[in-house]
Amino acid sequence: MKISYIDTINLATDDILNSDLEDQNISHLFQSCDIMVYGDEGNVIPHFHIVSKYDDLDFECCVCICEQCYFRHIAVFVLTGEQKIQLNTHLQQDSFDKNGSIWQFIVHEWNRLNPDNLIQLSEDTKQPDYTSIPTAIMCRKSIIIL
Repeated sequence: MKISYIDTINLATDDILNSDLEDQNISHLFQSCDIMVYGDEGNVIPHFHIVSKYDDLDFECCVCICEQCYFRHIAVFVLTGEQKIQLNTHLQQDSFDKNGSIWQFIVHEWNRLNPDNLIQLSEDTKQPDYTSIPTAIMCRKSIIIL
């Protein structure tokens, strides 16, 4: 399987809400995750993976690229409200090559790795608002009810 590393994002954990932020060591309040696009996934809804960098955290979440919903795949975890905000903001930032946003790079990499299932976007297509991913969602053929 072809895999493209997109970027790393540090997502706030639930512990951050109950912590004294004056604590000098707050690294435990964030979960470091890689944003990945996998190739040769077949005729599935275009999506990206958010995967914990550390095996002991065992976190993976799949998010649709062109819709604000999860993709029911191998992943069963969902994002908290704060994590959705962090993801949305992070994907709007410039990609490492400065040829667009991180979200646009995700689209590019999906198309490169999945040539039989291309994403067709017009020039005015914008990134979905991932802050509004509902708890019970349907992504065309895929449904998750929490």
